[in-house]
Amino acid sequence: MPIKTKTRDFWPNTRKISRLLSLLLYFVVGLLFVVISPMWAVLPDNIYSASSLTNATITASPVEQGKILYDAGRFAEAVQVLQQAVQAYKQTGDQIKLATTLSNLSLAYQQLGELTEAQQAITESLQLLADSQNLPVLAQSLEIQGRLQLLMGKPDAALISWQKTEKIYQQTNNYIGVVRSQINQAQAWRNQGFYRRAIQMLEVVNQIFQSQPDSLEKAVGLRSLGNALLISGNLEKSHEILEQSLAIAKHLESDHDMAASLFSLGNNARKQQQISAAIAYYQQAIGIRFDF
Repeated sequence: MPIKTKTRDFWPNTRKISRLLSLLLYFVVGLLFVVISPMWAVLPDNIYSASSLTNATITASPVEQGKILYDAGRFAEAVQVLQQAVQAYKQTGDQIKLATTLSNLSLAYQQLGELTEAQQAITESLQLLADSQNLPVLAQSLEIQGRLQLLMGKPDAALISWQKTEKIYQQTNNYIGVVRSQINQAQAWRNQGFYRRAIQMLEVVNQIFQSQPDSLEKAVGLRSLGNALLISGNLEKSHEILEQSLAIAKHLESDHDMAASLFSLGNNARKQQQISAAIAYYQQAIGIRFDF
């Protein structure tokens, strides 16, 4: 009799987790690629800060309009606007602005899953920058190329791209860029199965973060470390780090990052056979992501 009771308790929970995981597949790819921290490339001396779809869209340049649409998840519209900007910059002959726009066009194509078009755009961007001394723009294009390479199942190539971006960011004293490149490299190592190396890199990043204020980069870095520790089997430390990531995401009111951290915490609980806790984490992640 005790065996039957245990079986009745176990299988409903297992089926419930399966249903939850099926629903989570809608956005799990998006959550995984939060680790990559895709960065919208900005035009030289023109960092845009508008974040609404009101009058800012009307007064902004085509590239700035593309960013507004991209941030709002309107990727197809962003592609249209950026394509127009590409044609305009080709006519004016401004190679730096053209290269920047092409890299952002690649990023928008990536979000639509149109990888062939994304590859064409980033290749053209890097060709324009081959002899350029504008290191910040080159780093941005390489960073976006690395994201595409990882998305296409080429973590070894992505690793090389992000190692190059780290060197450039070090040369230009861009601290956030260096940290983001290291997080990305750890993801590439992890995708190749080098979990220990990924953890070592993320541990270094974690030490840097301890003296830094809360930021999305910090939340993503801690989550990356927590996921790597989870895969390696250090479940207790993984849970601790993931909770830190969740706390920062809550503090910054980033729904996307909160959902990602909750999803990882659910995976941690499931691996520890804490079925009820896993279900609770997954339900919270779904609730945040779908706003119900």
